[in-house]
Amino acid sequence: SFVTQPEVAFNNASGNLAANSTGNVKALIARAPTGSTSHQIYGDATVQAVDGVARFADLGITGPTGTYTVGVTSAGEASGSDDSSLLLHLDAGLSYTGSGTT
Repeated sequence: SFVTQPEVAFNNASGNLAANSTGNVKALIARAPTGSTSHQIYGDATVQAVDGVARFADLGITGPTGTYTVGVTSAGEASGSDDSSLLLHLDAGLSYTGSGTT
């Protein structure tokens, strides 16, 4: 798995943490090496936010050598939110370059 696991914050339109958000966040491979078809993300790829932050614990990628970019998505509006314009913010653009299993 990744040495540094991603954290995703729900932010309101003003850029502030929406601390009452408890929505689910799903990690996915947003970009993989050209021609790669055998890559996949592993670990618990969907986590629920607590106090507005979703913390992944065991994400990793399997696949051929190359550079991968991890993205995140959330279906619908975050539960428990009173702000209709929430944005997801990945703390750091997470990229992995290497081979085999992370």
